[in-house]
Amino acid sequence: MGLERLGSCRGRLHPSSEIEFAARQPCKPLSVSQRSGEKKMAVSSKLIKSGDLLNIRQATSIDIPRLLQMERGSATAAHWSEAQYRRAVEPLNNSSERIVLVVEADAGTLRSFIENGRPPLPGFLVARHEASEWEVENIVVSPQYRRRSVATRLLTALLERARETKSHAVFLEVRASNLPARKLYQKAGFRETGRRKLYYSDPLEDAIVYSQDIA
Repeated sequence: MGLERLGSCRGRLHPSSEIEFAARQPCKPLSVSQRSGEKKMAVSSKLIKSGDLLNIRQATSIDIPRLLQMERGSATAAHWSEAQYRRAVEPLNNSSERIVLVVEADAGTLRSFIENGRPPLPGFLVARHEASEWEVENIVVSPQYRRRSVATRLLTALLERARETKSHAVFLEVRASNLPARKLYQKAGFRETGRRKLYYSDPLEDAIVYSQDIA
C-alpha cells in the first residue's frame, strides 16, 4: 500500500512521502463547488469508517478505469496495463487463476455521494491462485480512505476465499521501507518468512516476504 496523503493549504504532503513542505503561495479561497466537493468527500470517507457500509465484491470490466486511476495515484502499487486488468477480471480469460476484489461504499447509505452513477470505490486487491497457494499481487487504497480498515477488509476477504478453495497459505511481498504496510500485514496475522534482495526497482530495494498459513 502507498503512503500518499493529501495536505492542507498551510503545507502540503508530497504524494509519495510523509515529508511536509511549505506552500510557496498564499492559499486562495475555495470556490463554492470546491467546498461542496471537499465536504462530500469528507463526509463520505467519515461514513466509511464504520466498516459496515462497505461491500466487497469481485471486480468487473466496468471498474477498470477506476482501478487504473487508483493504482496510478499510489507510488508503491504495482503498475499494470489496462489489458492486464481486463484479463484478470474477465471470467473467460481468468479461468479462476486470479481474483480482483473491490471495496465499494454502500450505494443506499451514501446515495448523496455517488459519482457518475456509481458509489465510491475506496480500494482493491489482486491475487493469484496457483496450486494450493494464493499470492497478493496488488493492493491499493485511495488516500482519503486510508486508516479506515479498508485494506484489512480486503485481506480478510481473500483469506476467506483461500479457505473456500482449500488452500494452504497466502503470500505477499512488500518493500522493506514500507513500515506502515508491514505493520498492517503483521496485525492481519501475516508473519515475515523471507527477504528477496534488490527485488524492487525505482529505487532498488529488498522485498520482505510475508505469509499466513490457512487453518
